[in-house]
Amino acid sequence: MSMASIQIEDDEFKHAIDSMSLFTKKMLVSRNALEKIGHILENSARQRIQETKRDPQGEKWPIWSKKYEKTRNENQSLLMNRGAMLYRLSYKVIHDLINNRVIVGSTAKYSSFHQLGTKKMPKREFLGVSKRDSEDILDALYSRLRRGA
Repeated sequence: MSMASIQIEDDEFKHAIDSMSLFTKKMLVSRNALEKIGHILENSARQRIQETKRDPQGEKWPIWSKKYEKTRNENQSLLMNRGAMLYRLSYKVIHDLINNRVIVGSTAKYSSFHQLGTKKMPKREFLGVSKRDSEDILDALYSRLRRGA
């Protein structure tokens, strides 16, 4: 089974977490916090596929080639044919003694071709962290800290 997924290395997240005490870090990187991050990123990817047709940086996806467009009907749009990629989009939380992370991706076999592009097809990134996603994630994490869990 193939899956398009991404790994985020964000300096702002790292700085925010590095500036906290060890106790606070353990509290913050809880399963619930990771679930919230996964939820935010999955919903954002869904919105890109269903509505915005833009990558995480806000750039519009390349349109279909004229040749390919002739094979499509009015019920189809970029990355939306039968809906398999959208319906196979999910996140998984890995939370144990060694790992604290969330993986967001689609198990549709062709999702990586769209995410990365091919020699014949331009990339149409649907996974990633937008500026808005970063703000939402930081807001959610800081909100957890203010609530004390």
